[in-house]
Amino acid sequence: VLDGWPRTAAQAQRMVDEQLTPQIGVVLTADDATIEDRVSFRLENPVTGRLYHHTLDPPPLGEQRKCITRPGETTKEILARLEAYHSQLEPLLQRLSQTSGEWRVINLDVGALEMSAYQTIGEQLARQIGV
Repeated sequence: VLDGWPRTAAQAQRMVDEQLTPQIGVVLTADDATIEDRVSFRLENPVTGRLYHHTLDPPPLGEQRKCITRPGETTKEILARLEAYHSQLEPLLQRLSQTSGEWRVINLDVGALEMSAYQTIGEQLARQIGV
């Protein structure tokens, strides 16, 4: 399992050059506003490493003042990352689709899922992959 890599067509080409060709790509999709909300409202307690969300999973009373917004998770930074993601996704998938062997992409729309429902993603993938 390669989580978050490759991120570009050039990295996908390197995988192909090294004869590392995945059989399945999983793309988790959600609209940009949902992603921005989920990431920009996250807080981290730097002492414990515990992540919280301002509205969905707020830190306990008294702990919020210890929490920080992690670097790279401001609204401006998230929007820039999303723009890069959108420009790089299709060329990356296209490069991997040109490899020999079995290749397929599974798209899962996770935009409507509650944060607690992410446990079901593995089950959905298992059904689609056939394991």
